[in-house]
Amino acid sequence: MPRSELLVVAWILAVAMVTACKTDPDAVCEHIGNCEQGGSEDWIAGCQSEADLAKQEATAAGCGGAFDDSFDCANSNFECHGATAVFPGCEGKKAALDNCLTSAVAKTACGALASKTSTCSPRDGGVSAAACTAARDCQARCFLDVVGDVCAPTAAELESFSRCVARCPTR
Repeated sequence: MPRSELLVVAWILAVAMVTACKTDPDAVCEHIGNCEQGGSEDWIAGCQSEADLAKQEATAAGCGGAFDDSFDCANSNFECHGATAVFPGCEGKKAALDNCLTSAVAKTACGALASKTSTCSPRDGGVSAAACTAARDCQARCFLDVVGDVCAPTAAELESFSRCVARCPTR
């Protein structure tokens, strides 16, 4: 086989190996990025980084299996309708993951803060407990520890909160 043909075969094998090692979340990010974000490599890389963190958090919360099932389904059932990514047939898997995470988050400072801020008016900006990373849980714990009224913190409480958050992990 001529050298040029060997190079082409080697390149095809390398691409196939890289593709075979891709995780379901990485592939889902590529699908969505190509469909909704014009193939933006920056968006896809950011999505994949967030998906890696979400996988770690889901696993730590006991939801790793539901996470894998949801992304396996999404990767297998992806469709692009115009500029909208859809995953028909995956609603149950996503709901199972959401329920697992919601249950796990409810036991964290993120969940406690979300519960307390749910009574705040919309302009007070209630807190979402959906993505409770270690950093966000620490921040929520700081807020709960130093603020008397979560819907109307004082300037002094916010200053104390800022000092506390400075000791939280960054991720």
